[in-house]
Amino acid sequence: MNDNQLQINLYPLSGKCSEADAAKLLSEMISKTIPSAAKGTIDILSGVNIPFGRVSDIDILLVADLHDCHLIIDDNEIDVRSFCTAIELKEQTVDDVYATSTNIYVNYPSTNERKNASEQNRNQKYTILNYCKHHDYSIFISNILWLKSVSLDIWESKEWNTTYPVLLSSFCFGDIIKQIIKSGQSLFHGKLDALMKRKEEEHKEDLSLLVNDFIQERPVAPATLRVKTEHLVSGLLENDAKAIINNNDFNCIDGKAGTGKTFLLLQTALKRAADGYSCALLTYNNALTMDLQRLVCFIPSSPDARSNLTISTLHSYLYSLASYLGWKKSNQSNKIIEYIHCLYEQNNKKPLRTKYADDIDDFIFLDEAQDCTPDEKDFLECVYGKERIIVAKSALQKIRRNTAARWGVPNIKLKQGLRQKANIVSFLKSLTEEMGISDTCAGFEPAQGLEGGKVIIAPHYTTDLHTMLEQTCKDAECSNYDILVLVSPAQVKDNHFIKADLWKNTGKINFIDGTNTKALASCSPKELIDSCRIFQYESCRGLEGWVTVCYNIDEIMELKYKEVSVEENVIGDVSRLKWEQVFQWIMMPLTRAIDTLVITLEDTSSDIASMLRRAALKHQDFTDCKI
Repeated sequence: MNDNQLQINLYPLSGKCSEADAAKLLSEMISKTIPSAAKGTIDILSGVNIPFGRVSDIDILLVADLHDCHLIIDDNEIDVRSFCTAIELKEQTVDDVYATSTNIYVNYPSTNERKNASEQNRNQKYTILNYCKHHDYSIFISNILWLKSVSLDIWESKEWNTTYPVLLSSFCFGDIIKQIIKSGQSLFHGKLDALMKRKEEEHKEDLSLLVNDFIQERPVAPATLRVKTEHLVSGLLENDAKAIINNNDFNCIDGKAGTGKTFLLLQTALKRAADGYSCALLTYNNALTMDLQRLVCFIPSSPDARSNLTISTLHSYLYSLASYLGWKKSNQSNKIIEYIHCLYEQNNKKPLRTKYADDIDDFIFLDEAQDCTPDEKDFLECVYGKERIIVAKSALQKIRRNTAARWGVPNIKLKQGLRQKANIVSFLKSLTEEMGISDTCAGFEPAQGLEGGKVIIAPHYTTDLHTMLEQTCKDAECSNYDILVLVSPAQVKDNHFIKADLWKNTGKINFIDGTNTKALASCSPKELIDSCRIFQYESCRGLEGWVTVCYNIDEIMELKYKEVSVEENVIGDVSRLKWEQVFQWIMMPLTRAIDTLVITLEDTSSDIASMLRRAALKHQDFTDCKI
């Protein structure tokens, strides 16, 4: 680009027409009203997706790198050099808008629910800030709410006097700068520069790097996932989703691994969110949170549905909610549950949501509820009431060694396999027979259309094997992200996969080290295509991969055997009873694969190796046993 010109670039990153149209309108307004001497680049990105942030969708990201751009605002001369602003777009008319001194709320007429749009917009800013922090980008991020259907004269007639940065139906470039300054008032001393924390000449490229991260090739739903999603949304689980929505009482979903529990929760949450309800889908680990945020991008849903849905770990959510309700972490003598009980009593034993309806979520969707403690269950019920909680559970997938909450009898029971192909199901049935736990797979059949599948049993995970698995994914129109590698705690040290450097040095295995939680937050869109995922076995619930690698499966089984316990004075072979618990548990990671299940072993002479060999002999047409 010629340095003596101004260039405005539009990057529509999703198929959302409303956001792309708004970005185009924003571009036109800027080009008409920016000072004529201004030079440089303005990038307008619409439909930005950051899978692992507080919120995953950002309507518009406005990024500018300018020079010779001078404005007079409130009698102050502003030298506009650069800025990066998250813009949340709202289409509501003034009748559905309400403002306080610090927040702007919008109503959703279909449900008459009023939600804090400012909080949503602030979370978008924090999402980008965290992304920049993990990539070592030194960029000041501002945030603006754009009320596209509210005019200036009507807005002023309300006399709300809010301090929150807002754009209305008509504005100029100077108004944008004025609102950016409002969002970070104390930082500005006559110039507007997003790279204020560092020397501009050293880190001016941070802005362009951020833009390049977001406009590079995006993750695309594999063909198989697209077919599965369409099948589930419009068919197999549609009636169950409707039943949950129409039931005004507590909803509990029960089913074995791979029956669609998590997908049903997500589908129902998106339906509720599309109607204007604020929903939170809670899980027990960052790995599943990561996958669900990615999956949301592939499920047909409206922008409102995605913006009204929060996906978080349960513990992070409970701590944030408790803090909002006034609990102070520094006061250790006041336990969270005791504090919530006190508030509940003060509210005449009515759910706290009745008091804080504008500012907290309307519905809670809890996955893996079999691991929920009585206190966690009590917390949720005191705040939301049972009728606002939807849970999914499976007794065979319990991870935490705690007293489990009692959720009652499930009203939705899922029985059909919706994940694994038929050959893998057949192999696992034979394996459970070898283990003496055949009841685990009794009555479990894959859905129609899930024919085929392959099992590979090998002594080592080699680069040649990995290359072959990458080709398997490519042939199925999947990305490398669809290779899921599960490892035991013995393979993790200092919050890192111990073979990370070795694998990197091969130059042939690209991976996201999910054993390091910080690595998840720093994933770029390109990594979500080029890299396989590595997680610990205990983080695998709810996850799936076109290819799943159970790395050194005997290693994790030996560790589990040392952990499990049986009741005192039990009658029977204690060792056998402990192994039965291990066998039941190991079925959880073994049921993560869709098309190809890979099992490697540390000791090919172990008992589990013998069981695997015998099961493979029964299915030689689709198993490749190398041990």
